[in-house]
Amino acid sequence: MSALFDEDIARDDVAVSMARALVIANRRARQLGIDVGDRLVSVAQRPSADRFVWQVDYLPKQYVGRRGGDFSIEVDPADGSIRREVRGQ
Repeated sequence: MSALFDEDIARDDVAVSMARALVIANRRARQLGIDVGDRLVSVAQRPSADRFVWQVDYLPKQYVGRRGGDFSIEVDPADGSIRREVRGQ
């Protein structure tokens, strides 16, 4: 069953694009000292000019009553480039 699942993923363009963006964003977040394993991570498609980007948000797990600590990265799936990085206040 695992092999069938892997084949399904490989044929799913959206899943592959999202996974690639997440790997790129995680790498950059780690370079900036963010412990991605200790964050809540969300991924969303966002429109950008004539195509879309993947926005990956990293939030502190204990975010209630807390200001700041969040971090967002936008990745262009066409070339894997990081379009924007935003740190919360």
